[in-house]
Amino acid sequence: NTPSPMWLEAKSKFEQGNFKGADEALKVIDMESETSMVLSALDRNNEKALIVASEWYTKAKTVMSNDSLQMIERINNAYKYYGEALKILNKIQCSESIKQTKFQYLSDFAILAQCNNDYELAEDKCNSALSILRETTSDISSAYLPDIATTLNNLANLHLHTGKLIDAENEYKESLSITKKLMKANPSAYLLYAM
Repeated sequence: NTPSPMWLEAKSKFEQGNFKGADEALKVIDMESETSMVLSALDRNNEKALIVASEWYTKAKTVMSNDSLQMIERINNAYKYYGEALKILNKIQCSESIKQTKFQYLSDFAILAQCNNDYELAEDKCNSALSILRETTSDISSAYLPDIATTLNNLANLHLHTGKLIDAENEYKESLSITKKLMKANPSAYLLYAM
């Protein structure tokens, strides 16, 4: 399966810095129709579903860069579009690559929510992202450990900001513990953390 023409157009315009054009290229009505079709044929069309999810994710990113819209409209639309992308991913059988994609979408959604002072939503998305990583990680050599450490640190920052100090302390400690293990395994990659 190849990406849709509207997604390719949006990607091209986004890369050129034409954020308004990129946002307008991804037409919500077409995406809703496409989403409906894909979800109805999901069992035989997971790859297409992933493409449609990436369109919603890209739409969430482009709408936030579209300065022709008021900020509240950008945020409300981005919330909706992240939600649509995640709704699709939740219906796809979770392969390794789907888990990675879902983690990325959840993490970006959490960052947006935190920037919007929507701490409850940010915490929910961070916890969901962390759950995906914890399900995936089996040992210290896992490629996901840096993401776990970062997500724990982000969650700790959220909890510190919202006064959940015991949670924050535990998350900071776990994040630090993982980072120390990673530093021992590959000191040059984590040199900046040691400074």
